[in-house]
Amino acid sequence: MLGAFGMSGCGQFGIPILDTRGGRAKLWYFTMGNGGRRDGQYNAVLNCFREAGFSGCTRFATVWMDEPLPGPSPGPSPGPSPGPSPSRWIEHAALNCYAWGHGADIVPGGEPYAEQFSQQQCEAACTLRSGCTAYVREIGVAVGKCWRRMNVDLSRCEANPKYTTWTMDTAMLI
Repeated sequence: MLGAFGMSGCGQFGIPILDTRGGRAKLWYFTMGNGGRRDGQYNAVLNCFREAGFSGCTRFATVWMDEPLPGPSPGPSPGPSPGPSPSRWIEHAALNCYAWGHGADIVPGGEPYAEQFSQQQCEAACTLRSGCTAYVREIGVAVGKCWRRMNVDLSRCEANPKYTTWTMDTAMLI
């Protein structure tokens, strides 16, 4: 979905797109008009978006910002990473809870929520999202995919040795 903006009285309008792929925050601006009129690249930009998506059309844009995104902070020396606090999260090893009749609903916001999250980051992402009461991660990876879940029914989840489901301790919700 695309949107454009402009300001009353100035007559300039365009499409800003913030791209956060590749560890960078890059703000592209596609000028679409000036003086209240479409400019010469208006139709070319829209056609390009339809045919190639925004990534294939950056030749029409101006980069307004290009900054590195902060990476994960360096932690303590390498070693086994601790699991979540036992008073807050309950581990259900070798259990995969997911939508379509497999014991959970997807928390709105994308699936998977993140491609490269530590367990602590995944836990925090769930804690901060209204309705999220569980998350699923692959077993044996320090950094990997994070799937946030809600409306979990453990009796309907699927046994799978590749995944662990972590549920929020309901005592912590009181």
